[in-house]
Amino acid sequence: MLWVGVATAQAPEQSEPTGRLGTQVDDVGLPGTGRVALGFLVTVALALGAAVVLQRTGMLQRAWPAVFKRRIGESRIRPLDRQPISASVTIHLIEVDGTRVLIAEGRGSMAITVMPGGDVSASTTTDVGSSP
Repeated sequence: MLWVGVATAQAPEQSEPTGRLGTQVDDVGLPGTGRVALGFLVTVALALGAAVVLQRTGMLQRAWPAVFKRRIGESRIRPLDRQPISASVTIHLIEVDGTRVLIAEGRGSMAITVMPGGDVSASTTTDVGSSP
């Protein structure tokens, strides 16, 4: 018996595609939209839960005292009213240490009127700035 050898040609092994400096490039699969959304919701829930715990235990005020130092009502300045007169002029009525101050602001200027004791006739007007 005669054996005839058949030579099979083998293709040279192909190497993985390489990137810069000879690093291999792997096929990286990205997560689906649902998985990303679920991860985002879990992260938001954890952040909100941590904020609630910090607020209820008072640790938030101890961690950032400068943010929580000011309380409404402790200020010497109280806004009383604000009224737009036209599209470019607004008046503000504020109280500073018991003295009422009327501030009129426009596009290019501002006028301040101090009304001591609430008497409008004894007011002093100061013009701050001027229209160009």
